[in-house]
Amino acid sequence: MPMLRHALMCCALTSKRSLENVSRVIFKSDFDKLKGSLQKQAIKLEGVMKTSWGQVDLGKHEHVQAYGKLAVRCVMFLLQKQKHGRDDTVWESFEEIVEVFAHELSAGPSPKPAAASSSTSPSEPALKNLLGASAAEIAILQHSHLTIGDKYCHKDHGDKIFVLKELSDVACKFVHTPISGNPVEVECEFKDCKQWKKTKKDMTQLCDAQVALAKLPENSQVIKDEWNKIQISHLLFEAYMTNAQHAKAVAFAIHPTGLLCNKKLKKKELQLYPLGAVSKLKDQSKLDSSKGLYVRWKGEAWSLQPYKSFTAFDKPQDPGILCPFTFVKSTEDSKLVNMALVETDFKGLTIPMLENTIAVDKDAWLYRKADLAATQSSKKRKKTS
Repeated sequence: MPMLRHALMCCALTSKRSLENVSRVIFKSDFDKLKGSLQKQAIKLEGVMKTSWGQVDLGKHEHVQAYGKLAVRCVMFLLQKQKHGRDDTVWESFEEIVEVFAHELSAGPSPKPAAASSSTSPSEPALKNLLGASAAEIAILQHSHLTIGDKYCHKDHGDKIFVLKELSDVACKFVHTPISGNPVEVECEFKDCKQWKKTKKDMTQLCDAQVALAKLPENSQVIKDEWNKIQISHLLFEAYMTNAQHAKAVAFAIHPTGLLCNKKLKKKELQLYPLGAVSKLKDQSKLDSSKGLYVRWKGEAWSLQPYKSFTAFDKPQDPGILCPFTFVKSTEDSKLVNMALVETDFKGLTIPMLENTIAVDKDAWLYRKADLAATQSSKKRKKTS
């Protein structure tokens, strides 16, 4: 039993009891007991110490030190000589000694034994009984980064991502699943587990064929919406250009911003088409014409946001456009209203245009009826300002 012999030697080297620099703690009578009445317990102790030694990382001083304490404590307890030990602790059982060893491997300094403390702090980690623990359980105690189902990488396997599938009493099994070919399985002994590093990277994944088919450009709703947007924008501009001559019948003004007639107009002689950025209305049930401008295309409503107007007349280099539709003023005075919104169909696109409902004199301002929602919002702003 080499582990037990090693433990006996540790006891002799570390005991406080000596005579003329010669240890006086282990005697021939103790060896006789180990071969006789204590033989079964000695064999059990040999197995526990051999298993525990397999979990020690020789590169960590605290691990070697913890094992040395385990060896001395177990022998001192078995021979009933704990009072001669270095730590002056009276242990109640083998289980308690092994639990403290497990704690020292995973958490550093050992906690006080149960006999020396009547209460346990709720913040202390749960201790494991290594006498009945399997090699896999001890490996997890030593390598806290090991979790079944988590992803790992290894320097010897390049950029491959492995999943820890199982822990046996002999080794860990890591599996890499490539997008083609057979899975790659790697079994690793517990002493080499520290070379496997946990990673947050994802494994290569193939898109499901049905999902891929639905997301191809020719089938994608995103592309369909974008194509509809292009068509709507084109038709809006085409509709505007068919009536572009009407722009010559108006003049643009600021302070206040508005539109005037350059000539006398007959009833319904002037039609002004809107221009702007188009976007699909996400919730078609929330369509409210009083709160915005909308066009209809293939049964769906699209909002129309007017382009930025050019109002810096003394700075021709400034951006913006002069769209007659946008410059028409709104008013609450029904007597001034001479323009109205009228929906018209242009090649399948329903467009709200402005048309003069009555004859208009030259140099007259063009007005449209103010929307109720806009009027209420304007009044609210005035009250709060």
